[in-house]
Amino acid sequence: MHDSLSWNPSLLRRVRYFFICIYFDTKNNRLSYGFLVWNKSIKECKILQISQKKQHIHFHIDTIFIQLFIHILIMTTNSESSLLDLRDSSEQLILPPNILLWRHGQSQSNIDQDAGNIRGKSNHYPLTDLGRAQATHLGEYIKKQYDISWKTFEIISSPALRARQTIEIVCDILKLNVRSVIIEPRLEERWYGDWEWRKESEVMTPEVLRMMDDSRWQFRPPNGDSIQDIYDRTRLFLDTVCGSDKHYLICSHGFTIRCLLWNILGIHPGDIYRPEKWVGWFYNAGMIGLNFSKDGTQLVDDARTALFLPEDLRTK
Repeated sequence: MHDSLSWNPSLLRRVRYFFICIYFDTKNNRLSYGFLVWNKSIKECKILQISQKKQHIHFHIDTIFIQLFIHILIMTTNSESSLLDLRDSSEQLILPPNILLWRHGQSQSNIDQDAGNIRGKSNHYPLTDLGRAQATHLGEYIKKQYDISWKTFEIISSPALRARQTIEIVCDILKLNVRSVIIEPRLEERWYGDWEWRKESEVMTPEVLRMMDDSRWQFRPPNGDSIQDIYDRTRLFLDTVCGSDKHYLICSHGFTIRCLLWNILGIHPGDIYRPEKWVGWFYNAGMIGLNFSKDGTQLVDDARTALFLPEDLRTK
């Protein structure tokens, strides 16, 4: 049981492989050699060629091993870092003592997205049976790991039905009064405007992709939200709880939670595309626990990928 949320954080693991290799250069029709760099999280390899021109050659993961003849040296580097290592120390918010922040369980909206449909806010979607099971496991996990007998706390939910149903299940398990739940519109998921309900294949034209790449966090779908919009409204929400001595239980959405974290960590929207500033994915019912004190911010629980769930219940 975690009194005052003093649990040591789970750590992220990033693994990169380096090879000195000999390969066949199909462009110049000759053998060559160089350094192969492969990050497990992507499906491309990069060869840093040892030559006067210091060329960089990119291969798809399936073809690189066809052209790769000899692995001479393998070096594996494991760098473990806490989510808080991403923090920009230039700005520190004065936040409440403890925040438990989690994503809703699976809804039909998630299933539609997996099928290539654009679903953002879509507030009317209820939890699936799987989503309700995820929320139940989440509530049991919080009950087991934390002392929620705080005298002053607030329970806050996105207006979306799937978020409200998730927090109702959790509150029932924790014996908390669900009538005290505060509905907070600034915690809604991103709204894709005219793109909602449409197929990604219909709207993601080369021209749209170019515009998205050019504008990045400022790109706004027709009548929808930009990343900047969500970043700004989540910052306004955090401003309302800054300086509070209450504890907070919050249920929201994957992208909105990432914007909350970027604000908490002081990361500007312009930096979120940098790999070292990525805060990771939140699985359905994934959560984190944060403790804020005069000694600084502590990540007391990192369950973003919901590893407390049985394998067959874990979904993105």
